[in-house]
Amino acid sequence: MAPGPPVDLEQIRSDARALLEPPVLFVPVRHHSPTCARHVHDIITSHRPRAVLVEGPPSFDDQIDLVVDEAARMPLAIYAHASFDPGPGGDGFEPIRHGSYFPLCDYSPELVALKAGRAVGAELRFVDLDYDQFARWLPSRAGYLDESKYGFSQTLAQAAIELGCRDHDELWDQLVEGVDATLEDFMAAVLTYGTLARSGSTVEQLERDGTHHREAAMAERIAAWLTPAGDDVGPVVVVTGAFHTVALPALVAARLGDRATAPAGGPPVDGSLVDRGHGLIRYSFDRLDALRGYGAGMPSPNWYQEQWRSMWSSTADPAGAVIADVAADLRREAGDGQPSLPTVVDATVAAERLRRLRSRSRVTRTDVLDAMVSCFTKGEDSELSPVRSAADRRMTGFELGAVPPQTPRVPLARDFDRLLASYAMPATSSEPKTLQLNVYRNERDRQRSRLLHGLEAIGVRYAVCSTPLRFSRVTGRDVIQERWLARIDGTTDVSLTEASRWGASVSEAVAAKTRDEFHRLLSGQPRATELMSLVTNAARRGVPAVVSDAIDALRGRIVVEPDLVSVVAAFTEAELLWSAREPLGGSALDALPDLAMQLFLRACQLGDRLHEAPETEWRSLLSSLDAVHRVLTGDAWPGLDPTPFWHMLDRQSRLVRPGLLAGAIVGLRWRAALAGDAELLDVVAGHLDVGSDAEVGAPLLEGLIMVAPDSLWEVEGLVEVISSALGEYDPSQFLARLPGLRSAFCSLTPRQTDRLAESVMALTGTRANVRVVGVSESDVRYHAALSESARARLEVDGLSGWLQSGGAP
Repeated sequence: MAPGPPVDLEQIRSDARALLEPPVLFVPVRHHSPTCARHVHDIITSHRPRAVLVEGPPSFDDQIDLVVDEAARMPLAIYAHASFDPGPGGDGFEPIRHGSYFPLCDYSPELVALKAGRAVGAELRFVDLDYDQFARWLPSRAGYLDESKYGFSQTLAQAAIELGCRDHDELWDQLVEGVDATLEDFMAAVLTYGTLARSGSTVEQLERDGTHHREAAMAERIAAWLTPAGDDVGPVVVVTGAFHTVALPALVAARLGDRATAPAGGPPVDGSLVDRGHGLIRYSFDRLDALRGYGAGMPSPNWYQEQWRSMWSSTADPAGAVIADVAADLRREAGDGQPSLPTVVDATVAAERLRRLRSRSRVTRTDVLDAMVSCFTKGEDSELSPVRSAADRRMTGFELGAVPPQTPRVPLARDFDRLLASYAMPATSSEPKTLQLNVYRNERDRQRSRLLHGLEAIGVRYAVCSTPLRFSRVTGRDVIQERWLARIDGTTDVSLTEASRWGASVSEAVAAKTRDEFHRLLSGQPRATELMSLVTNAARRGVPAVVSDAIDALRGRIVVEPDLVSVVAAFTEAELLWSAREPLGGSALDALPDLAMQLFLRACQLGDRLHEAPETEWRSLLSSLDAVHRVLTGDAWPGLDPTPFWHMLDRQSRLVRPGLLAGAIVGLRWRAALAGDAELLDVVAGHLDVGSDAEVGAPLLEGLIMVAPDSLWEVEGLVEVISSALGEYDPSQFLARLPGLRSAFCSLTPRQTDRLAESVMALTGTRANVRVVGVSESDVRYHAALSESARARLEVDGLSGWLQSGGAP
């Protein structure tokens, strides 16, 4: 976007004076600006208007009594949503959905206007397009008070450069927040800011994004308050974003003079309205922060909150407190006593000097940030530096609002609040808190875990599991813990409202949602593993009725399940779930041993078809065989008879041709002591011999290593057999087997690879770097072919002796 036309600052100053001439007083603001809020308060208090009109959807009028209530603790937000039928030309059958937050904090000019207006007895109204009308111009979810135009305005960007500011936010501080200005100077500065932002927008853009339609609606509603009454009953105060205030006086005058024209064009979304609504919810400072993606308002809300408080008290400027708090956070994190007290003093002095250097009346956000970066860092700075991270946390804040008691809320939200209080879970801040749940030892933690899994299931945005509970027979259960990252913000209340369709309480909603998942599975042809996963999820959420029903459904599905991998996955999950029956609880899990036996026998039946499987499925089938064997050798069901498994493998060993599965079967037999070391050595030596089939030996070795990697060092002579066989290959034979050999050893862990390499080097008496990075199979082939070409050339030239002696003959 190119810079707009030149701006006449003198004309703007004249226009700014005219804004405060009765009968209508236009007050331009920037959303969530404490300086704007203070002037709005003073204007309303001194002029005592008969009406205060604020930018916002008219349907929000029913929320005014709530937001100005003394019990309301900011930040809060009015959440609006609308859905439209896409119509014949739409994609699919789902409605087009839109949702938007209208946030309010203590220093929001809109909220201050409503409170000041209520104090002087004025009528209070919102004036704008309603959200279901404005949303038709939005391609997706977007903020109603969108100030992204400020960030994209090249005119503002150029003005920032000329005044030595880095961006439009610092320019705002330079013009408004950092200045103790008269009312006339304030009005001129804010109107200038709005004019600069608007000058970079074309008429087409303002039509396309719905701005002209919104401003036409505002002008119509403002004019309606002016037409029936004379000047003697008091003025009307209009509080809107400066971007709109630039255009509104002329639009209102045209409306009063019957010269108004309708905006051209219509909204992109013209489908019929399906649903709409709005309500007051909790909001948080971190979501209010412009630097975190919120499209309207100011960055660092906690910083401006303290600026707002300082305007109403004799307390000192908050810069010193912020610097001291950030330093304390850094000392706690690093533990080295830095930044020291003298450094903190230096940073405070530096902030004040920057203020004077930049000709500001008050220390601003950027002054404090620059001072801390300069004094607290050691020549290194980035957006991710500890200093900037600590400063961001402190200046953003995690304040969470609270709605008045009489605020309408769905029963599910009230039950959610009750449960959080009952379980002493985070509920008063949006700062993420880690919950570490010892579900094996603590009954209260088990209940917390069920609650969190249930909330996650119904889509409530409260906690995310960062470390899932891993049920395992090889890990001490006394140290297994589940970790969640919990926080409440504006999305939590919205998600509670959306989830209320499942029930009026959390337990009712979770049970209904889990039951719905079960019926959806049954409506198709569920795989065994899908039903077993539902059993696990229902157990985690504490819904025993669905656990029982899903197990019964799984019993019926097992007999017709054609997929060995799915059956084995269900079998292994049943074992892990059985090991977790103590923390999950419930008699419904008592059916697992019988279910596991049925799954095991079905797996053995399906295993009799291994020889018929295509090679593309062999690796997954091999992993399934390995998983069955591990369950058989575990302690979950010691009475499980392994005989059908070994009989099945014996039959398959005679049917499958040599290769991957054959190697795995040998490896499993060796692990179970059904095959001795000598048999293993004979099989490997025979299939890696020079005269063997190149397409068989390496896959057989791969199958063996995948299920029994320990055989490489537990079977004496196995590494020597492999090394000897490889040493017998000529270059062409080695290259033919190279892809298979690479695949065979890929299943080893890095530590196992190092151990194997050390064994080979001990046998051959050589040393080599086995950690070669960036060498592909094609590289090896190329260099091997190059070496062979060089060898042949040396032989032709009679210099083959060089190859044996390593130098000139």
